Order: sequence, then C-alpha cells, then structure tokens
Amino acid sequence: MIRLKSLLSESLIDDPEFRDKVKEWEGKVTDENGLHVTYDDATMRPVKSSKQVQGVVTIGYGTTKSIYPQLKPGMKISEKQAESLLTKGIQKIESDVKRRIPKYDSYPKYIQMAIMNSSYRGDLGPATIKLINSGQWNKVSKEYLNHPNYINPGNLRGVVIRMKSNADAFDRYAQELKNKKSADAYGHGEQYMTIGKTLYPRKTSKHDYANVRNAPTINNGIVNNIIATIEWPNPVGVAKKKKTDDRMMTWYYVELPKNISLLHDHGWVRFDAVTIDKNAKFV
Repeated sequence: MIRLKSLLSESLIDDPEFRDKVKEWEGKVTDENGLHVTYDDATMRPVKSSKQVQGVVTIGYGTTKSIYPQLKPGMKISEKQAESLLTKGIQKIESDVKRRIPKYDSYPKYIQMAIMNSSYRGDLGPATIKLINSGQWNKVSKEYLNHPNYINPGNLRGVVIRMKSNADAFDRYAQELKNKKSADAYGHGEQYMTIGKTLYPRKTSKHDYANVRNAPTINNGIVNNIIATIEWPNPVGVAKKKKTDDRMMTWYYVELPKNISLLHDHGWVRFDAVTIDKNAKFV
C-alpha cells in the first residue's frame, strides 16, 4: 500500500515523456545562436516590441509572464533557462491542478498528461473540471472541445490537433471505465465460470455472431486480425484462459473447433460477445 501511494504521488515535473510532449506542442523560437527569443504565441514570430504582439508574449517552451514576471518583448534566454522555466511552469500548473482536481493523483498517467497538457495550454475550463470531479467522463471531451480555440481556431491549427489529442485521452478513459463497469457486473456471475466451458455467440437483437481474433485487441495495426466470424448457434470454442487489456476489456483465449481456421487452433474473443448458454437471448 505504501508503494502504491508513492507511485500515485509521482509528479510530471521531471517526467521526460511529458516534458518532450510539451516541447513538441509548444514549439520554440530561437535566433541564429540558438538562444530562445520572445515571440507572439498567435503567430510564432519573434517580437521586439509590444506593438507587434497579437496574442501573448511568450518565450522558451510556452513560458509567459504568469511564470516569468519580468518577461517582455526583445528578451533572450539560453536553453538551460528555457528548461528551468519549463520546470517552474509545470510545477506551478500541477500544483494548481491538484488543488482543483482532488483525484488527479489517482488517474492513469495518460490522463494526468492530458489534464496537464490542457491546463498548460489554459483551455481546461471550469465546466470541464466540474465534469471530471463528478466522474462524468462520458461528457468531458465534448465539453472540453466546446472552446473558442477549437471551434474557431483561425491560424491556430496546431491547437486544434493538441486539443483533439487531449479529448481522445478523455474519451479513452471514459470507455475504460465503461468497460470495467460492464466487466465487474458480468464478473459476479458467468465470467468466472467460463474457463473450461464451451462458449457460444451471444444472441442479441443487434447481432448473433462472435469475431475470433489472433490477439486480444480489436485490430492489429493496418491488418485486420479476425481469424473467423462464428454465427450462433455454432460453438466458438472452449475457454482456456482470460486476460484483461489496458482498456479493462476482458478477453477469452479459446481452443477453436476443428475446421474453423486452417492456420489457427486458438484465438481470442471478447467476453461480451460470448456466453456459456447457447440458448440464452440478450437485449
């Protein structure tokens, strides 16, 4: 328990993956000597006078006056200073995020990164935070993208891509929670009695078949990984073991009936596509 708590409390301040992601999204503007110069975040062009600024005066990796109060047009800093200001910015924003989102430390790293990324950008609004705190993850991405910079981005096309990336992370987490809830409800009964049993496609009002795959995932990159599609009431095979993927979806590894596949004796099928009761009907 102590070890788990320490892992959950880890900060993104020194996390190389997150720092590299921020640098990638923020970009940088340097002179011929490699020094970071002040620029307009609306145009990514160097500025030496406030009269040239359309958006916000920025330097380094997205650093503004909120982090660097003495910042003004025409300034230059070294890479080391830019890194230091990035650290200061992440530290300040993460501290604020933890205050506004009490369960932040309990979320998966990719969600922490999405929350921090959107907070660093300044587009994680109070309505979105309220949905996060109330656990309404199925509504988070829609509210988050209801933002002027996403709806009418103008020249900020990079912002659209960045916000969509964060929204995709929120949607992924919402789906994981949904899958876990479904698996938990299902797990109190049939799921724990399936190993060694013959499985059949779950017959519902929408479909009466089960796809068997060569790996416990919906796809395998570019190549479709479906081994066979088995229609009800034919048996899918005998369940040998089960596995939960990173989206909290449970899969069964089944021994296939003969003549199902010339290349495969076994395959993977999703728990919600099969049943041990051939004659059961589901909504």
